[in-house]
Amino acid sequence: MLGRCYYPSAKCYPRYGGRGIRVCEEWTEFIVFANWALTHGYQDDLTIERIDPDGNYEPANCEFITRAENNRRRRVPKKPVINEKGERFESIVAAARAYGRDQSRISAVVRGVKKTCAGLEWRYANP
Repeated sequence: MLGRCYYPSAKCYPRYGGRGIRVCEEWTEFIVFANWALTHGYQDDLTIERIDPDGNYEPANCEFITRAENNRRRRVPKKPVINEKGERFESIVAAARAYGRDQSRISAVVRGVKKTCAGLEWRYANP
């Protein structure tokens, strides 16, 4: 949280600190943040998420959610994908849902890391 909001050298700084997202003053002290987290649903398999993606990291704007839910909320531009059968989907996420697969598997095929997913080749479609 602190790195992405305050350190310009952090990879994701442009999406957080670069947009003006900050961490509330009280949470800059770890023990205060840890106490809040433990009383507000923290678990090792969850991640902190801002309810209002343009708001700051602060008690009234944060919750703990699964990584899958976090991925569904991401502000990623959608690129249409198509498979070798000619089926077109608005995004990798939509294709993954339609085929009951994890989106990372279709993404790996689109990026050329894997050959197929669900027995099909996938690529980005022309918009």
